[in-house]
Amino acid sequence: ANDVASNIDEISTMMTAGRLSPENKQVLLDAHGHFREHFGVESADRVLLKLMTATPEFHTSNTLRKTGTKRTITPPAAKSSSPYKAIVYINLSGGVDSFNILTPGASGCSLYDEYQEMRGKGAGIGLKRDEILPIEGYSARISGCSTLGVNKHLSVYKDLFDE
Repeated sequence: ANDVASNIDEISTMMTAGRLSPENKQVLLDAHGHFREHFGVESADRVLLKLMTATPEFHTSNTLRKTGTKRTITPPAAKSSSPYKAIVYINLSGGVDSFNILTPGASGCSLYDEYQEMRGKGAGIGLKRDEILPIEGYSARISGCSTLGVNKHLSVYKDLFDE
């Protein structure tokens, strides 16, 4: 376990500039232990790297401080009398799209067709039925959805959910 903790510290230094919180380090340690026990060391190491990229520290450039207080709501900007136009171009190459991580279930969820419609139908960016791993959806309490789906390329999330 000490070797794994040392590896997490080293990975944290490389990927988060050493900002990984003790709570998130413990989550990574626990996940590594679980996957090592059930799937072997190689699988556990891959899961560790994937989970590291899901931590808030990986997605920020400053020190994360959990305060427990609610964020203040930013008031809407005052309307301008002059017209404003902007062109925003975003090139996402290999980014994570949250609507293609957790989706309405391919079967057992009436929202799947709406999801496909909003994501551009068959030629768009929505996941096709065979690209989704089903997970139980009753606990989400979404009317008409007994299953949700996880991108098949992120099976580690399904494994964690099923745990």
